[in-house]
Amino acid sequence: MSQSADSATTASLDGQSAGGALLSRLRAVALRRRALLGTVAASFFVFALQAVQGMLLARVLGPEGRGQYNTALFYTHLLMFAGMLGIPFVIQRRAASSSSASKGSLRGLSMASIGAALITGLASVVVVGLLSYFTLPSEKQSLVPLCLLAAISLPLLHVRLALQAVDRGSENFLRHNVSDVFFWAVLPMMLCYLWWSGSGDVEWVVGLSVTAALAAAAFRLALGRLADFTWPPDPRPRTLLREGMPYALAKGVSDVLNRLDGLLVLLLATFTVQGYYAAAVPAAGMLSVAPAALAMFAFNTGAKGPARISGRRLAMASGLSVAMQVVSAVVLALLLPTLMLLVFGEEFAGAIPFALALVPAKAVAGVGQIAEGYLRGRNKPHIEFRARLAGGAILLTTAVVAWPWLHEFSIPLAALAGHAFPTVVMGAAILWDARGGHATPKSGHSASGV
Repeated sequence: MSQSADSATTASLDGQSAGGALLSRLRAVALRRRALLGTVAASFFVFALQAVQGMLLARVLGPEGRGQYNTALFYTHLLMFAGMLGIPFVIQRRAASSSSASKGSLRGLSMASIGAALITGLASVVVVGLLSYFTLPSEKQSLVPLCLLAAISLPLLHVRLALQAVDRGSENFLRHNVSDVFFWAVLPMMLCYLWWSGSGDVEWVVGLSVTAALAAAAFRLALGRLADFTWPPDPRPRTLLREGMPYALAKGVSDVLNRLDGLLVLLLATFTVQGYYAAAVPAAGMLSVAPAALAMFAFNTGAKGPARISGRRLAMASGLSVAMQVVSAVVLALLLPTLMLLVFGEEFAGAIPFALALVPAKAVAGVGQIAEGYLRGRNKPHIEFRARLAGGAILLTTAVVAWPWLHEFSIPLAALAGHAFPTVVMGAAILWDARGGHATPKSGHSASGV
């Protein structure tokens, strides 16, 4: 009787344990899905804020002034991510790994992230100055001082992005989303006053952009507690910089490719055409909103251990990604002419053809964003690096060949070619990885070489 009772008790405890484990797993899945939906929703809200910002910039500055603002901010925006030398991905991997799950290790990582971000931010200021002075066309050289003013915001932007990488890796998406929304809300609120007062000019707007970066960095620091930052930093900032170098090449090439069409417009077009293109890019950029949010989760999926994605999950994810982009592109193309006139005004009617020409490129680029997020999480930035490098060469070649016939409109066509090639290559790499074609290092902190 005693043995029978013991067996029954053991079976009951095992059943309770299995039930508790199943309940915990279901709760984790529910929380992850809620975080995914919340992040996608926040991304669309951020895009709405960006649209409002674009509208206000257009209304305050007009086409020519919009082109001048784009010139002043171009290199700062380029180095906002590329200038961080890959450290956000290292930070996110460390925060996502089991060894960095404790609060103490996350606090040390937060302090190390701030130190590394200040180093990359200050170095990026110098690079922006050199690029502005040596590469701007002669008719745009008068904007070099404004380029330097905009660059002052880079250390602040890098600090905010580094801390957000901690939030992404530790899956504190609420804090990540709140700080992101705040950043994109500050400048539009200040632009509202300029529009209302009718006193805005390019110098004022660039100065307000720096103020917005300062406010956003202070807000992200305020979201944490003083106890969230401990001394000494763990690891050392230089460790993050060293581990980020493989990602730096991949991310740098990716960001340059994503903005290479804008660089060609900056170097070859007038301020007015540049203003049209600057309005068209965010309009067509709606197609990258959902992929950008999904790429964060794809990164974490790839970063969580050596397990490969199953063929069934890969086929489902790929099919949904492509279908989402195709449907979104068709709907957006139908709505863009009306929306752009409504948002930017009749002055920007010349931006509509550029926006429509950019829709296919942005749709393809969105699929590539999700793929590159997964590959970065799998610790394979060298694949993205090589594919993006080839894509950049294809973009430049297409633009040069098509320029005599299409002029500025050769640039959106070149962007499509430049995004399509690396997207196909990265998709093939993920399929090869799913079939066991690549070994994935188990370490969460080492990065494969380029």
